[in-house]
Amino acid sequence: MFGSARTSGFMILAFPAFLALFAFGCGDDKPSDSGSGDTTAATFALSDFQSASECAGCHPNHYEQWSGSMHAYATQDPIWEAQNRHEIEDLGQTNETFCVQCHSPIGFLTGTAKGAFDASELPPLVREGITCDACHSMVDPGLDNHGVSTYELNPGVTKYGPINDPKRTTAHLSEGREFFRTSDQCRNCHNLFIDGEPFEPLWTEWIGAFSAMARECQDCHMPAYTGQAAVGGPIRTVHMHEFTGVDLALTDFPNRARQRAVVDSLMKTAAKIDSLRVEPLDGSDSLAIRFQVQCLTGHNLPAGTSFRRDAWLHVVAGPGSDPHFESGYLAEDGDIDLTDPALERYYVEFEGRSEQGRITWNNSLAPLEIRRYEYRIPLPDTDGPLDVTVSFLFRALKPSFVRELGHPEFATEEFLPIFTIDEESVTFLAP
Repeated sequence: MFGSARTSGFMILAFPAFLALFAFGCGDDKPSDSGSGDTTAATFALSDFQSASECAGCHPNHYEQWSGSMHAYATQDPIWEAQNRHEIEDLGQTNETFCVQCHSPIGFLTGTAKGAFDASELPPLVREGITCDACHSMVDPGLDNHGVSTYELNPGVTKYGPINDPKRTTAHLSEGREFFRTSDQCRNCHNLFIDGEPFEPLWTEWIGAFSAMARECQDCHMPAYTGQAAVGGPIRTVHMHEFTGVDLALTDFPNRARQRAVVDSLMKTAAKIDSLRVEPLDGSDSLAIRFQVQCLTGHNLPAGTSFRRDAWLHVVAGPGSDPHFESGYLAEDGDIDLTDPALERYYVEFEGRSEQGRITWNNSLAPLEIRRYEYRIPLPDTDGPLDVTVSFLFRALKPSFVRELGHPEFATEEFLPIFTIDEESVTFLAP
């Protein structure tokens, strides 16, 4: 927890330098597109799909990467399970399959995951969440994402992927599809609008900025490396299957230490602090702490389920144990102290739940956006150097959000670590 000493000050913000849910189908069994959360699906059996464990023998690297990913954790996440339950309690039968369409595509298609289920009671294949066949049976990603998703799956002997010249194997047929190499692959589950209101519009945020730079979602979230797509296959450019974002597994799960490390590494590329300086204000007994923050992500920051995330600036002048000035500190319950008069945070306020909800405030950083800041603080009473540090901090889940969902055991920094996106320091010497 940050230091408790506070000194009154204020901050001036210079405004910016510039300013399916989802259904899966196949063939003619198209989902409804009411935009309200009502969904239909083609009928499949669990036997139509393969477990990820059946892929592990030939694809051990990708299997190992996926097994510790949030895609594999999608139905096992206790916070998501609790939120799904709350949505159904609020909206009833309308919402029975609203969330599982993306968090458990196979459970949705087979009708084995609906309602307020206990994840531990789901069939093992369904508990795999976004498993191999959920993506590699896809023949069309679909582009309509206002309420329901419309991509098409064709489970069976042919597996689809990004490689145009796959090597023949006795395990299955292989076919390359262009959309696996583009952000269209991600669009339906990561670009949610409900009744025209943006809920998780990551693809829309990306298409307005980074698409022109030929940067795809996969470049950051499935980075390329040189290796084999399958045992015995040629050395080629392949992609990580950790699907790194900002969320973390909260319960026992494979590769948790690795997951935290790669999230930390990714977050350090999300934004930067520049031009930090401390200057006396003419004709006053005050100092000005000036700097700018630039977003470097291909979508807003924070993004996704932004309403449950924390992103803020922590500014400290003086020793950490007894600062002369501090803003961006935590309250006793671990949440950001919203009584801080100089607090600058990036956040989205969402009123209501699911299709009945709407965004009422959005202060998130847009891609490549620059914001300039000035914090005015009183001159110290003592002579000597004054160390000033500015940190851009991030936390994937607000402790208050976790407590509200009935999981206070996870509302601690052990489970909800605070990541430092960037940090800059400077020492002020009185003239």
